[in-house]
Amino acid sequence: GESIDPLCREGGSVEPKLRARIGFLLANMATVFVSLCVGWRAYRSTNSLTVKLDLITYSLDLTALAANLGVEWAKGATRCRRTILKLDVCGCIASVVLNVGASFYCIYCCLLRQEDAAKGDVKDSHVSNAQIMLWYSFLSMAMNVSTIFGFWYLKGAMYPDGLANEDRLN
Repeated sequence: GESIDPLCREGGSVEPKLRARIGFLLANMATVFVSLCVGWRAYRSTNSLTVKLDLITYSLDLTALAANLGVEWAKGATRCRRTILKLDVCGCIASVVLNVGASFYCIYCCLLRQEDAAKGDVKDSHVSNAQIMLWYSFLSMAMNVSTIFGFWYLKGAMYPDGLANEDRLN
């Protein structure tokens, strides 16, 4: 007889769930992109290390969101839960690797800035532009809050079986 893989199921991912997840990821990408653009302007005006680290983080987030978008599309094309779990694990590993790499790069940037300050090279610091940094921080917070509200609004559509289901959005 033919062996049946218990982790494979009939049908693919549920279309409304997939549509909700992709919509959420695209909306999240838009908020991150807005924060990235405004952050770039703030960084050029202030040369703030904090804003620079935020830019690195937003770039990383944009990359991770693009990867998760690809994973969700791939999950919609498969009928096998085992493949879906593998895609989730690959997405998770990619996110962790990106985060670790960005963390090390941010530490390197901090060390370089500290070295420059020890040499007395602080001519590029524009502390007088604190208002720009404040507005940038406010916008970043607003974008993050909108993403959280978007998730809570769409969670029923993205997880129709509840959050205990094994098919997760990375």
